[in-house]
Amino acid sequence: MTSTTDTPFDLRDLAPAEVLAYAAEQRRTADAAEARLLAAAVHWVDLHPVLDDTEVEVTLGGVGTPG
Repeated sequence: MTSTTDTPFDLRDLAPAEVLAYAAEQRRTADAAEARLLAAAVHWVDLHPVLDDTEVEVTLGGVGTPG
């Protein structure tokens, strides 16, 4: 593995425990980003409620797909 601009060091220089700690830190960061993305999606839905008088027909497939 080669270092990138996101990694200020060469991962090949890390000891096994340091690699696991680094991977766990990256996973926590990714999970936090996914949670923020989900929160944004939920807020988008809150901003665009379906009104009672709005009839929305959802099609789950193409032409000829049974209802």
